[in-house]
Amino acid sequence: MKIFYFFIKKIIPKKIVVWLRGSHNSVLHRFVNLPKEKIKYFYYKLTGKTWIEFYSDRLNKFVIQRKLLKKEINNSYIINGKNHLKYLIKNGLKPNHNFLDYGCGFLRTGLYVIPYLKYGNYTGVDISIERIQEGEKLLEKNGIKKNEFKTIFVKDCKLKELSNMKFDFIYAGSVLTHMPPQDIIQLFYSLKNKFTKNGVMYFSFHQSEKFEQINTKDFLYPLPKIKNFAEEAGYKFCLDADAKKNPVYNNKAHVVFAKINL
Repeated sequence: MKIFYFFIKKIIPKKIVVWLRGSHNSVLHRFVNLPKEKIKYFYYKLTGKTWIEFYSDRLNKFVIQRKLLKKEINNSYIINGKNHLKYLIKNGLKPNHNFLDYGCGFLRTGLYVIPYLKYGNYTGVDISIERIQEGEKLLEKNGIKKNEFKTIFVKDCKLKELSNMKFDFIYAGSVLTHMPPQDIIQLFYSLKNKFTKNGVMYFSFHQSEKFEQINTKDFLYPLPKIKNFAEEAGYKFCLDADAKKNPVYNNKAHVVFAKINL
C-alpha cells in the first residue's frame, strides 16, 4: 500500500491528487473505506437493524482492531479531557453534583472529572462496551479505582438501564454529532425524568445551514432544528454563545455547545 501511494505521488500531478482526496483528505477513505461503510449501513437497515446497532458495532470493531495491532489510545485525545473539566466547571459543575457522562467512550472526560467530584458521583454510559472496558483500564492505570465511579452499557436512547437515577449535571460532548434526528428526539424525552430539580445538560452538535449526513457517521444540523427537538420535549434551550465555534468539514459546519434544562 505504501508503494502504491508513493507511485501515485510521483506519477500523478499534485492538483489531481488533492482533488482525488477531496474533503476527506484521503483517496483510500473516499473511494474504499467510505463506500464500504455505506454498503454496510444499507445492509443493517435492510435487515431491520437500527442506527445505534450499526454505530455500536462500528465503535467496537475499531477498538478490537486497535487492540490486535497493540495501538494505544492517542495521548492528545485523552489529555483533551482536561479541557472538558474546565468547560464543565465554568458552566457550574460542583463536586457534590451527580454527573452523567452520556457517551463516555474511553472515559477521557471521566479521567479528570472523577477526581473532582465527590466519591461515586460520576456515571458514564455508552453504546460501546469495548470503549467502556478500555476506558476502565485507562482509569485504573491512572490510579482511579472501580468503586469510585459507575459505568453502564446502554443499548439505545431509551436509557432503561439508568432505572431511577437522577443527575444534577449531564454532559454529552461529541455525541449528538453522531446521532440521527430520531435518536436525539428519543434521548431528550428519555432524559426528562433523569434531571434533578435544578439539573442541566450541556451538549455539542454540528451547526450548519441545512441538515446533512456525511461520512455515514456524522450529522449536521441547523440551529432551529436542534432547538425545536429540545423545546418539543419540554426543555428550555440556550446556545452557549461563549463557547468557541470550531469549523469542521471545510467550514460547512461548526462545533457548538448548547444547554437545556426543564
